[in-house]
Amino acid sequence: MNASELEKYLFDRVPIAQSLGVKLTEVDLNHVSTLTPIQPNKNHLNTVFGGSSSMECILTAWSLFQNRVISEHLDGQIMIRKQAVNYFKPITSDFVCNACFNDDLDWNAFQNTFNKMNKASLGITSRIYQGGQLAVEFVGEFVLLKT
Repeated sequence: MNASELEKYLFDRVPIAQSLGVKLTEVDLNHVSTLTPIQPNKNHLNTVFGGSSSMECILTAWSLFQNRVISEHLDGQIMIRKQAVNYFKPITSDFVCNACFNDDLDWNAFQNTFNKMNKASLGITSRIYQGGQLAVEFVGEFVLLKT
């Protein structure tokens, strides 16, 4: 899918994404980038609310995985198994989130496990930078369950 197709898919299935103002800007099979405005996501300190940045990281990671699942014609439901989010710096303006599969991903092994066990898991990391410095890092484990 291209960015606009995946964005529509995301909005149709996860309505909060549209409320956050998420825009998908780059999409390929191994990477997704999103751009999100500060205005609907800021807190009383005029910085991005931690829940919004966490949600953005999850949405970007989910979009990456969903795009790959669709591209590979896999029939399954994605769920997040576990996550860790670390906050390093306040976000004070519109922000970009980048998601990529973890370096240890072996897609063929993932597909073999999915086909044999009807489920498989993998890791995805999403990062938000502010002024060239890491502001938020999300590390998640996602599972694909055969439907």
